[in-house]
Amino acid sequence: HPILSKCSVGVEKGEFQNPRGMAFDKIRHKLYICDSSNCRIQVFNTDGKFLHSFGKDQLHRPFGICLSKEFVFITDEVKNCVTKFTLEGMFKKSSDGGAVKFSRIYG
Repeated sequence: HPILSKCSVGVEKGEFQNPRGMAFDKIRHKLYICDSSNCRIQVFNTDGKFLHSFGKDQLHRPFGICLSKEFVFITDEVKNCVTKFTLEGMFKKSSDGGAVKFSRIYG
């Protein structure tokens, strides 16, 4: 894929530090990538163009990612929680501090 072939290490948009999970939205033609050590999700189009990023204030080490028709669900291996965002990156809620506790969460 064009994005993965031109990845570089760094903190700027389109650069990664420990990329982890990826998910492709085949309806909107967008690729979501967990940029783990930069504590964010980066979103690209099918040509590899950076579109936007999100999660910097809510995520500590995003690891796994899953898409639904309306939402993005991210597992966080530091906070041991699942965080929910809209497909555009708006924070909705997180399982940390709630009734459900995870001891170690990956993928």
